[in-house]
Amino acid sequence: MKFHSEWLLEDPIEVMTDLEKNLHSKDEIENLSTNENFSEIDKALYLLDKGQLSQKLWVVRFINTYMHQSGCDQVLAELIDRLPYWNESAQEEAGKAFTTVLCSNYFPAKYYENLLLLILQIIETETWSLQEVWGEVFAELAKRYCKKSQTEAFALSAFHQTDNIRSIGGYVLSACVEAQKGENCEDLLRKIYAMTQDPSSVVRKSMCKALKVLMRILPKKQIENQVVPEALKLVEDDSAEVLESALPLFCDLMDYCSYSCKENIIEIIKSSFFTSQFNKLAQVKLKYFGKIIVSLRLCMDEEFRNMCVKWYSGFETVKDDEIRPLMAFNFPALLYIIGSMNDQLFRIFKSLECDTRWEVKKCIAKQIGDVCRLNDSRENELFLIVQSLLDSQNMFEIILDQFFVIAKTLKTHEKLLEILVDYISTNTSNWRKMVIALKELTSFCNTFDCSGVYEKITLQLFENLNSGTRPIQIHSAKLLAEIFYKNLTKREEYTNKILQLAKSDVYTHRIGYIEFCAAISTICSHNFFCKHFMQPLLLLCKDSVKSVAYTFAIHYVEFRLSIPSGDSDIRVHFRSILNYYLETDDKFLVQTSIISDEKIDKLYNDYYNPMTETKENTKIKYESEMAAKESLETKILVRKKPRKSTMAPRVNSHNPAKRHSLGEVDKTEINKVLQKVSNKRKVLK
Repeated sequence: MKFHSEWLLEDPIEVMTDLEKNLHSKDEIENLSTNENFSEIDKALYLLDKGQLSQKLWVVRFINTYMHQSGCDQVLAELIDRLPYWNESAQEEAGKAFTTVLCSNYFPAKYYENLLLLILQIIETETWSLQEVWGEVFAELAKRYCKKSQTEAFALSAFHQTDNIRSIGGYVLSACVEAQKGENCEDLLRKIYAMTQDPSSVVRKSMCKALKVLMRILPKKQIENQVVPEALKLVEDDSAEVLESALPLFCDLMDYCSYSCKENIIEIIKSSFFTSQFNKLAQVKLKYFGKIIVSLRLCMDEEFRNMCVKWYSGFETVKDDEIRPLMAFNFPALLYIIGSMNDQLFRIFKSLECDTRWEVKKCIAKQIGDVCRLNDSRENELFLIVQSLLDSQNMFEIILDQFFVIAKTLKTHEKLLEILVDYISTNTSNWRKMVIALKELTSFCNTFDCSGVYEKITLQLFENLNSGTRPIQIHSAKLLAEIFYKNLTKREEYTNKILQLAKSDVYTHRIGYIEFCAAISTICSHNFFCKHFMQPLLLLCKDSVKSVAYTFAIHYVEFRLSIPSGDSDIRVHFRSILNYYLETDDKFLVQTSIISDEKIDKLYNDYYNPMTETKENTKIKYESEMAAKESLETKILVRKKPRKSTMAPRVNSHNPAKRHSLGEVDKTEINKVLQKVSNKRKVLK
């Protein structure tokens, strides 16, 4: 082994000193350890009592693993007693844990009062992140311990001097309304609606969360008459922080509004939304502009569309680095409501595409598929933009998952197909991108004529089946199955290569064969699958390598449902395989078999019914036609042999040739030719 000088320690004494500092004594190790015989509950109680803070945090973070066990209420009681003495970061972690336990309905009701007192104590802190986390705990408690929580929340929202705590009180009131399912809550609703116009922006922002809770529980008519007007006031707010919460709320509310309600909303927005582009509020509005106009698209008139285009195009003159990416992000939504790429929109899009900043380029690349899909007349210009993006650095992988959409909408797939095939043939480093490329190429093969690349791509797919990672194997198998079924005339050539995988000594090859069978079983007829692939497949169900047997077990249901309805022998064989898996000591095989058995009962009627029988007959007809075509091509190749010459070869004295006898017809024809030659000679004389 070669020695490297950099292995030498610069200061061995210093290193040893640091090592000694990090080592623990025997007593310290004993203090940090627990009895191996302790249950999870006993261990948690012991660590809360004698453990260090990091160990106590372990109890908190993993409380969801043992909260369903008996004795968990003791752990929760200990936590409630000890939490006031922990630091704020530990209290924040505990708040998240309490929220989880409450949402799972494992928190004991006898400790509700204790938890409420703890909440009221902790939210008095000055740290907003801690207050926010325990505000969520308060809201979850209010849904279960409503009456007392409502009294405390009302007092906080009305009389507390701190805006943060008043906002928590208002939010908890909405949880109380949810607990009562909106019945007899007029006083609570009036208080919540009044707080949406509170002088504090912190409170108004929190009320956006409260209105979102009300949106889920109140009747549709009450939402339109009460919640929507309050939300519109928040949309007109002069605080960017409030607007940041109000606009998503507004977009969600549109799903609960009727057509007439949306028409009224549009009239209000016309006069208040389209303000100057040169302030922070306009930037926040532009951020959610696309969602807003799409949510109102069915009700907008031509005037509103023109106002949207005019307001959006006004941002072209704004010199702010954050504006251009937002314009690029929202462009497809604007194109969607206008309906076509007119000259003005194309000019804007072209100017965005020419922007050299990475953020703008990235947004354009992410949106290019939607832009192409919504386009109806500029295929050539957009394809040039796509090519320009592909030539840009780091843009290819952003556009990769949009190749099929671009090719289908722009009606040109040859160039993109070539790029895709080259990428699959050369890319070996990023398996996630390879999976995306394989999915896109599968869509190409299902839609376009890609026969020209089958031979090139098939070699790479076989290589992927042999040595690729599991996701690459799965998607390579699906694509290879599609190519195989579209080229049944070359069935024998492909089948031999595929069957070699099943017989290989390399276990990854056998896994590749199973994945191919899983893919082809959903494409071809049951008879075709069983005839060509079932026998080698059955040999792999009890493979000595567990990964191979696991892969078969995962796809057991697909294979079982690919058996022809009249083939009872293979069905019996599959039943014996399932019984074998259930009797093994392997936990994975047992669990997978139980799930498979349940799945088969649910899916059996979906796979064996008159409709699927019709589809099956269509597949059989196609396969018969391809088999006949393959047979005809084979016969033609056999018949194409070199024709034997009927003329006698020239006689050679050294190697005399055998004389051929002429028939009567041949003699007559020769005599006629000789007579014509004789007559011509007489005329010439």
